[in-house]
Amino acid sequence: MKKILVLVGLSCAFFFGCGDDGDDSKKVDDDTCVSVYCDESGLLEQPAIGVRDGSGKTVITVDGYQFKDSNGNGSLDAYEDWRLSVSERAEDLVARMTANEKAGFINAPSASGMTTTTGSLKNDDGTWIETNSGYTSITTLFRRFGMITLSSSDQPARIATYNNSLNEICEGVLREDGSTGLGIPFVTCTNPTHGTNSNSTSLISAWPYAIGLGAITDPSVIEKYASTVRAELTALGIRSYYGPLADIATEPRWGRQNETFGSSPERVASFSTIVVRALQGGNSLKPGGIVCAIKHFPGHGAQWRGYDSHYKMGQYVVNPGDNFDMHIAPFEKVFREVAPAACMPCYAIYQDQPFEKVSPGYNAEIMNDLGRDQLGFTGYYTSDWGIFGLGGSLTAPPSAATFAAWGVEGLSLEEKIGKAMDAGMDQLGGHGSIMDIISALSYGYLSEKTLDRACVNILKGYFTMGLFENPYVDVDAATAICNTEESQAAGLDAMHKSIVMVKNSDTLPAASGISIYYDGTVDGSDAAQATFINETYGATVETDITQADIAVIRINGPAHGRYYPNEPTFLGYLGPSSRSLQFLDEDPDVQYGGSYTVDYTDALGNVHYGVMLSTNIDQYEKVMNAKKEIIDAGASTKLVVLVNADRPLVMKEFIDYVDAAFLTFGASDQAVLDILFSKDGLKPTGVLPFEIPSSDDQVEAQLEDLRDDTSNPLYKAGYSLTY
Repeated sequence: MKKILVLVGLSCAFFFGCGDDGDDSKKVDDDTCVSVYCDESGLLEQPAIGVRDGSGKTVITVDGYQFKDSNGNGSLDAYEDWRLSVSERAEDLVARMTANEKAGFINAPSASGMTTTTGSLKNDDGTWIETNSGYTSITTLFRRFGMITLSSSDQPARIATYNNSLNEICEGVLREDGSTGLGIPFVTCTNPTHGTNSNSTSLISAWPYAIGLGAITDPSVIEKYASTVRAELTALGIRSYYGPLADIATEPRWGRQNETFGSSPERVASFSTIVVRALQGGNSLKPGGIVCAIKHFPGHGAQWRGYDSHYKMGQYVVNPGDNFDMHIAPFEKVFREVAPAACMPCYAIYQDQPFEKVSPGYNAEIMNDLGRDQLGFTGYYTSDWGIFGLGGSLTAPPSAATFAAWGVEGLSLEEKIGKAMDAGMDQLGGHGSIMDIISALSYGYLSEKTLDRACVNILKGYFTMGLFENPYVDVDAATAICNTEESQAAGLDAMHKSIVMVKNSDTLPAASGISIYYDGTVDGSDAAQATFINETYGATVETDITQADIAVIRINGPAHGRYYPNEPTFLGYLGPSSRSLQFLDEDPDVQYGGSYTVDYTDALGNVHYGVMLSTNIDQYEKVMNAKKEIIDAGASTKLVVLVNADRPLVMKEFIDYVDAAFLTFGASDQAVLDILFSKDGLKPTGVLPFEIPSSDDQVEAQLEDLRDDTSNPLYKAGYSLTY
């Protein structure tokens, strides 16, 4: 049976000279310890060393310390010597890599190959499944990075086993000429996954999505969130994170506000800093930490009219209010205070700024002059996905279709790669081919020096996290750490604190003993929900809305998704027709998908002429139908609406018809009910993370880069009610 050798529990006095005699003999360079394995007094600390049986690699001892012989030559080479600085180690390793190894290393495609039930990439006899795409991506495409998507079928042991398998392959894989490989480990990455909008699995704990965290006023909740994310992801073996978003949500129509911390630049900067610090393990990346790729530099919130930058009409960020400095301020704070190991530039061209009119991923003035020289960024740049084209293999280039390569559409694929990397790009997001990178080298569009720089920059993160010493995780520990009762309770607490009450006409909190109609599913079925509500809150569940004291309707905000005319879809996604924040768009955008107009009569007989209905018009109708039932029956039922808001919405269409209203941002039914019934004294404490406009006309008149600037908002940012 294959096993991992881990050296731990080494004597402090034996290795570190930290007995009563104060021996400093293990300090490096006369009191200057350059290793990441230094304690606070400057003494070296022996890290755990992980080696798999059968990989051909061993542990060697030099000067009383243990090291992993990653290339199997029996000697301690500089990149294997954890006593050295990460820069020295990275430069030594890159000098040993072939062109193919370098080209594969800078790619950041999706991770692949987790097709087995257990996550192991081995046959029953212990040999590798050599046809598995996870195996071939390492052995023939030279990949050492992949983005992983967690699904509802996943369990912690499966993900941990998969990541261990990838690293075991990397440890033992041979080079192209049949010689022993370099033992470069594999890193899997994920987008923010713990918010309920992206968390489709019980694998990890559920929290409000980012905009819900932005509705919370207590920074300690954000610290708990980030520390939980780090604990769960590292337990799974996931060591890179595309986040947090330090974008400020200033354009109400923009479709990605749910991924931000809201419209307050101070809160965005503060919460982004908290998250990066917690995930990476301190004010810079530490062993055992996670690489954070903060995004989308230099600030993505001022999208022209809110259009999606994956599409041509969304190719510009604009600054009609001359407010660019506010948008870069969170990035500067994060760069200077917590030194993130990575940064992801956005897709869009910065139309009103004195930069070259190309996407930031191709822009030296943004990445180098602004990011590095002015704001102090010291990590590596990783591109947003697909700006070079999607797909590809060892022998075939990516698809000719290139998404969001704004300003450089006329360049060949090799020219795009060369331009981006010359401008400062290090890692190619969503890319998987090495052939085009090698072609860019051979044609002179990309220099070997630039390719080496990119590899060094990325490798610094690998070395700092300690992956060359031990990339493996404890599979059993993953199960014990992920989605514990403690983390579930912390996520529920955050949901409580994220709920924002905006209206209450002597309706709430609900008292024990009332009857309630509840439009939700707490525990998988109507019967289970009724039992839960009765046993937990002392209320009786009514199925007839007119017989209930309180009726609670849960809806999602309006969505105007359309496939845009004459525009390629991005990975098959519907893009939001971002102009309208109403369920009934009174002034449809004919140019971009707004030609689907009707005359519409709602449940209360109100006629709306020439409107474009939201694609989820049924959400609006749930509220209006409920109100009609109550009116027609002459009932005294109080109507409460809870809107799950992923961006601002215009609430005028229904707000006057309800007795109480809440905005939620990824809150479970239990969290909502706890607040409605004031369980254990709970009260709504969340504040609006953005303003709620009064009309589409006011949204149209506001400026994309100014925060909360509609002329007469229904509710201002920061607004809240409580009991």
